[in-house]
Amino acid sequence: MNRSSDPYKHQRQDLELVHPVTALVHSLTLCVNCGWITAQTLPFMSLPTLRAAKKGAAVSILLPPGWTIFVSAVTRRTHNQLIRFAWRDSRTPRYWSSFLANEWNTPYVPMIDPSDRTSPQLKFRSQGSAEGVMLEAYHSTDRAVAGKALWDKKYISTKVEVITVPSTTEEPPDSITFFSKTRNPAKKSLGLTICKHNQAIRRDILIANPRTITLFCSRHDNAGRPGTSFKLENIQGDIVPGLPKVLEYFYYFTISRGPQFRRAFGKFMVPRITSALLLATLIRSLPRKDFVGVNVGFTSRGLLALNLIDWPLQDKSFSDGQYYDSQYLGDSGTGSGDGWTPDWDEDFKQTFDGVFLITAYVDIFAQKFVDNMEAAFAGAFGSTFLVKCELRHAPEEHNHFGWRGGMSNPQIRHATFATAAQPEIRCPGSSIIPMGAIVMGHDGDEDKDSRPEWAKDGAFMVTRHLNTLVPEFDAFLVEKGRNIFPNLPVQEAADKLGARLFGRWKDGTPTELSPDKPDPSISSNDNKINNFNFDLSAQQRRCPYAAHTRKSNPRNDLNVTDSGHSIRRQGILFGQELTDDERKAKTTAVARGTHFVCYSSSIVRGFKYHQCAQSNDSMFPPGKTVTPGMDPIIGQTDEENGIVRFMTGIDPLNEKRVMAFPQKFVIPRGGGYFFNPSISTLRDYVAEI
Repeated sequence: MNRSSDPYKHQRQDLELVHPVTALVHSLTLCVNCGWITAQTLPFMSLPTLRAAKKGAAVSILLPPGWTIFVSAVTRRTHNQLIRFAWRDSRTPRYWSSFLANEWNTPYVPMIDPSDRTSPQLKFRSQGSAEGVMLEAYHSTDRAVAGKALWDKKYISTKVEVITVPSTTEEPPDSITFFSKTRNPAKKSLGLTICKHNQAIRRDILIANPRTITLFCSRHDNAGRPGTSFKLENIQGDIVPGLPKVLEYFYYFTISRGPQFRRAFGKFMVPRITSALLLATLIRSLPRKDFVGVNVGFTSRGLLALNLIDWPLQDKSFSDGQYYDSQYLGDSGTGSGDGWTPDWDEDFKQTFDGVFLITAYVDIFAQKFVDNMEAAFAGAFGSTFLVKCELRHAPEEHNHFGWRGGMSNPQIRHATFATAAQPEIRCPGSSIIPMGAIVMGHDGDEDKDSRPEWAKDGAFMVTRHLNTLVPEFDAFLVEKGRNIFPNLPVQEAADKLGARLFGRWKDGTPTELSPDKPDPSISSNDNKINNFNFDLSAQQRRCPYAAHTRKSNPRNDLNVTDSGHSIRRQGILFGQELTDDERKAKTTAVARGTHFVCYSSSIVRGFKYHQCAQSNDSMFPPGKTVTPGMDPIIGQTDEENGIVRFMTGIDPLNEKRVMAFPQKFVIPRGGGYFFNPSISTLRDYVAEI
């Protein structure tokens, strides 16, 4: 961190207390220009306290002994901006400043320390007594005035507004996040906004503001706890908490000219990679039309092209690739061994070196990014192909089959929840796992101690292009449903059969909680829809053992929770809605489905375990008196050799009754295994800057 002695004279201005974390803090004053706070009275203070100046874009924080503050900032504006972080050294009569600045025309990219051009975060640690720090915001629309040149009164912004101070679930909290926004002189100030300690953030307000500053305060002795042992600014944002996905481009590529690729990557791509810090603290799922999120992953071949060998990652499946693995996964194909050829789309049969993930809210901005990227990488790519995906317009959370999903992803404290953007778990009931189950080099990663340094904060990514045969599935439900439930009307019988195959009704109601019909009081309540365990004494009367959601998330079917098999799913749909002609013909004519994406610190223990040892294994979950069968939705078998999928429990009155599925309704048509490196690895090992 660069420290600059403060040249300004002491001009004090009283502050208005915006959000007192403790009611026993009195008489704080701030030196606006030189950047310190002194505590005249501080009885029993235990938590940090935030204040905003009545005039000028200044925020001050009084930090109790034993606390550390981390400062990060992002802007959606394209002009030059600067954040000044100032404090007084309590042991000497000196005053210090550090800075965060943006690059011209790089919105939504975390601001960095202009002294080293790398760090997106500033840090200050209090010593033996309460200490004060201050932040000021500056800006200029003159491109020539940049970096620390903005540190001048004539460029100061007009107002700082406190949005919220979300708490964690711990009492007393070990960390507190202050969240503020700034306004520039040309913008009308909205005045101070005061929120309760546990109140969720108004996301539409946050993203509308030009510049947002996050102040994360943590106790010194909390360094080894979740949320402080990892650096979200170094983790790609789709890994955790996930890029906002209204539409997404998957840009698969090969590298033809390594040096040219490295130079273009350093100049164009590194400043635009979306970090977990940005999403977890600032703009989680915010509907801004001009937002574009970007991440990248490389195959084992791609790493070799960049002079990074893959064997230290210690994952045979990653080294072999998904093409080779596809027979073991149960994909259809011909031949065997080295002569195996999966029945995939031609694009996925070719080898590729990596994939860019590009998300946006409006297609024109994603396409513009691709055009600019291709211009920047001109001559560096070999072959490329693009997969375009988009959420259904209504209902958004439902797949092409019509079922709602996405509620039971495992959660990571201070990464996917207990953050500024997501204070609480949206749908309680998901398992809480350590960061290392998903991100390498942290507690929960079984290979943590043997990972190379460049692998830390990275994760494996699996993509699968899955076609869904919707009219065939609908026809199957109608035909078989009336045989299983003859006393119900035809469509109700079909819906009930579908609910038992998925383990949920179409609206998301778990059959475990409501086995006979969907329940709006459950499906409309985020606190109920995922918050349950299976009644093991009921066997399969409420939910079949092989139901898709039970296979994917067995909950208390297993005696212990093994986070080593955890994956976080971040997929998105592709293809148009079902047409009337397809519905009448009961035959798929247009490709549609899911471009599946998941992350973990191990492909073998993560994705492959889920697909092969859970979905495809007829004996999972184990220890049942009846053979459960295979996942009727995503379970894959070698049907070419006469192996047909089946399951029991389809009839709640006869759990031993077997249903066979001679046809697959989800067809894998390609995919890949990737390593998504940390942002520092992208900068230091991949890019040539």
